Amino acid sequence: MASPYSGMNSNLTQFVLAQTAGEHMKTVKSEFFTKLKEGTLNGRQYHQYLTDQLHINNMLEAKVQSCIEKDIRFVNADFVGIARTPGIQMDLNYTVFIDITSQPTKEAVLYCKYLKTLSPVKFFGHFYTKYLGDLSAAEIFKKQVADKWPHYFYDFSDLLIEHQFSDTYKFKNEKFKPFFDALPLSSIEVDEFVGEVKNAFDFLGKVVEADLGKEHATEPVPLQQYHGVLLQG
Repeated sequence: MASPYSGMNSNLTQFVLAQTAGEHMKTVKSEFFTKLKEGTLNGRQYHQYLTDQLHINNMLEAKVQSCIEKDIRFVNADFVGIARTPGIQMDLNYTVFIDITSQPTKEAVLYCKYLKTLSPVKFFGHFYTKYLGDLSAAEIFKKQVADKWPHYFYDFSDLLIEHQFSDTYKFKNEKFKPFFDALPLSSIEVDEFVGEVKNAFDFLGKVVEADLGKEHATEPVPLQQYHGVLLQG
């Protein structure tokens, strides 16, 4: 059966957006993000959210280099400045609670284990979802948490080259979308990529639900060694 992408006159990012419209809507309406937008998320829940995001983003950032080395099609990816782990760590430094151990939830641990198993094309489906999703939502989330908690996690101002663009959304369109649109993927690989974008929404949805109060992982989870390719030129 032919991929619907093969018969469409569209680029990859437009196709992904069309195929995942339902997932986007479900995320926007989720209990976690409703609480975040309404300002009813408490400090401990936000701390747990940051802890889970630190482990997930760290796993993604630690694996980028190995995926680029395995698949030459990704070698020209220019993700300098997009790393989120330093910002999340700074936010966590300001949201410490004495009675909370900074351990990820079980759902976040399962997601990190899943990410380890993926081929480069499938992996970048998750990278695309997480990092371009953060860019799209950054300004919205910054406004919601600015008066209550630190928000370095959502600060993408370092990606604005010479102040050429007025916001992160325009910069994202100019820099990251063209890279993904230019990837020479087969129709089968496009289906795999889209499938993993949907999987990313599913995993991340379960993680933020857990951030509202489920049990944490029972064993300490070490962060991976970070190669630094997303920070340095």
